[in-house]
Amino acid sequence: MQEPRPQELYWSAIPEVQVRHNLRSTGTSDLGWHVYCASLLGREARGRARMLFLRAGWLERDLFARKAFATCDVIDPSPKAVEAGRALAAEQGYRSIAYSVGDLNTAMLPAATYDAVWSDMALGRTANLEFAAAQIARSLRPDGRLFASEYVGPNRFALGRRQREAITAAFALIPMRYRRKLGRPEAELAEAPAMPGPDGYPGDNPEIPLRSGDVIAVLREHFDLLETRAAGGTILQFLLQGIAGNFRSGDAASIGVLKMLFAIEDALIDSGELSSDFTLIVAKPKGRR
Repeated sequence: MQEPRPQELYWSAIPEVQVRHNLRSTGTSDLGWHVYCASLLGREARGRARMLFLRAGWLERDLFARKAFATCDVIDPSPKAVEAGRALAAEQGYRSIAYSVGDLNTAMLPAATYDAVWSDMALGRTANLEFAAAQIARSLRPDGRLFASEYVGPNRFALGRRQREAITAAFALIPMRYRRKLGRPEAELAEAPAMPGPDGYPGDNPEIPLRSGDVIAVLREHFDLLETRAAGGTILQFLLQGIAGNFRSGDAASIGVLKMLFAIEDALIDSGELSSDFTLIVAKPKGRR
């Protein structure tokens, strides 16, 4: 059996979902959150900037290609992720990116060193979040900024009653033909949304958001939050996981269903019935200009 592609399984890989995320995060359909944040530094500042990325991945390479910094450091707790990032950067000729293994729970960051620190879903996975936030604030220069795109929903995905009810009700509206589980040998249908149990996921899996629900409150202790933009995802993340590939740009009917689900989530978030599980954060350390 052929391995499924990411866009067939993951809700955030659907092009229309990405457009919606951009609209909620930056107000522009083709402007990604990271490009918007980089623009806040100004062209001259970007030309001499030194930045820190809290996970190894696509983000540092994309921003290097956009000339968003002069040099950057990348830390990641996974030696494999560091090795892969280093290899890709070398292959693409990105010599200004330095990778190292580092755990936010214990890493001592250099003081007053960075013009920007970037987190792409790293903070909510950090158990010792208070320590990490203090270190990030300490590492920023006087006019430095923290840019974070974070899952800020319930810790360990322990969803509340109203959120679970909304997800279940919205799932019932998805036509059967769009519930096929991708990557299965047969056309198996999902009978229920892919939600964790009421208590969330146990254990210490590094991909589980141990402290996601605490991110905003902990950051407020060390930072002034200049912008917090609700990016949504509160019901979509669980509705579409594993069945995302059924919603294709070339299938107008499937996109119509997707837009219906967008409207349901938007109405629940914008009315205050549910909060946004994903948020764009722009912050500066307290007491800085």
